[in-house]
Amino acid sequence: MDETIESFDWREKGGVNEVKDQGVCGASWAFVGASTVEGAWFAKGGELVSLSEQQLIDCAGSNSCYGGSLEEAFEYYHGHGAILEENYGYDGKQGDCR
Repeated sequence: MDETIESFDWREKGGVNEVKDQGVCGASWAFVGASTVEGAWFAKGGELVSLSEQQLIDCAGSNSCYGGSLEEAFEYYHGHGAILEENYGYDGKQGDCR
């Protein structure tokens, strides 16, 4: 039997985090990269995590608060892994990679 899904909302399934504020730091690339991996993690195992955008800003971005790319984010995660936001909080500015 072929079933058609009329609509699907990940929010109703608990599969997305609350909206985050990047402040004056122009690091939307880091927020999108982190949220993409969060969504994939949830879809795979049913657990919603909140990853650190600051980790990407400090460690992965060539321009950090002035732009970056999803490619940089995903390459960084692939080579180094991801840290939870609770362990690497958001500062809203580029800092040293911890």
